[in-house]
Amino acid sequence: MGIKAYIGIDPGKSGAACLLTETGRYIFFDWPSKDDLFNVLKKIRQWNDYYDIQLAAIELVNCGAVQGRKSAFTFGNNFGHWEMLLMALGIPHVKPRPSEWQKGLVIKTDSKDVKTRALMAVRRIYTAKIDRMLTKPKGKKILDGRVDALLIANYAKRWKEMGS
Repeated sequence: MGIKAYIGIDPGKSGAACLLTETGRYIFFDWPSKDDLFNVLKKIRQWNDYYDIQLAAIELVNCGAVQGRKSAFTFGNNFGHWEMLLMALGIPHVKPRPSEWQKGLVIKTDSKDVKTRALMAVRRIYTAKIDRMLTKPKGKKILDGRVDALLIANYAKRWKEMGS
């Protein structure tokens, strides 16, 4: 088998997947669209063929009262696509809630903005060089799907190492 790796998935509309290897390498895959599910399958299959995927984690979020019906449906639909894909490829997975994967990483006092707090957690764990992969040009917009996916992959790695 190849290098051990873990996958973190943010299934939101602008979500992403992140493959995190035991050597600390990370690879991102942005959620394209519902019309491009074949490429999602193709990418995850490539990862599964090349790496020894130990565990994947898909963020499990409840729909809030503020969230509209369409966005709630989109989120649930994306979640289902990701889960079925992992099952079809035989990749073991867990479904942590945000409070679980953020525990010990995301610090509420870092910022009022949730996206900024997550980015600050990534900067603490990895190097500042990662910013170019997690922000749009000129660093103005945080690619929160990637940020969350990396932290969720980190959770999967910790979860597997603890034997939980």
